[in-house]
Amino acid sequence: MKRYIGIATVMILACVLALTARAQETEVKAGPYTVKLERFESPEGKFSALVPAAPNWMPRGRFPYQIDDKVSGIFLEGPVGGDGAAVKIDVLHYAGTGKIKGMDHYIKMVGFNPTRTDGTFDTALSDIEVAGRKGKTFTFPKFELVELPHEMPEPKPGLMIRYAPPSKQVDMIDRYIVIPAGKGLYSFRYEAPKDMYDQYAGVFDAVVRSFQCGE
Repeated sequence: MKRYIGIATVMILACVLALTARAQETEVKAGPYTVKLERFESPEGKFSALVPAAPNWMPRGRFPYQIDDKVSGIFLEGPVGGDGAAVKIDVLHYAGTGKIKGMDHYIKMVGFNPTRTDGTFDTALSDIEVAGRKGKTFTFPKFELVELPHEMPEPKPGLMIRYAPPSKQVDMIDRYIVIPAGKGLYSFRYEAPKDMYDQYAGVFDAVVRSFQCGE
């Protein structure tokens, strides 16, 4: 009888440990904050991944570099820094049916960013493997223009003017991971204000680790 009680105790403990580990996988520490993750299933069935949950992270209605290609996935905007720029994480699938011709072309497009602040478009690439697929990762500094609070001027009859609202330049860091996806590609992006980059980098790493291809 004692033997069976011992076996039952071990099994219960194993279940508790498994549940605890599973709970930890859905939470990531970001400095003093805990970011909750939830499973995102691409409606097109291209992939699934754990991503930061609402209400602190909200999806945006458009995808970058869409051009005339078919793009699916999720683009999230998270905490906002003191200068008004937000942390962003996206996981996207590009079908490779439009103007984006494979990984090399996409990486070149992304690297040729007019808001870069490192004085070059020559991006250093590093090898990486995600979900068993070998790809490339790269990082570069850039800036984002954040609109400052202001009042719109009174329009004058008969005059057509182009109004440029006052803005502030915020230093940002962009990190990309690109892996192949059949004809197309998968793109992971993490963008954050320079002073918040290290704080939320672990959240992005957790998203990447949880990625599962649906192809």
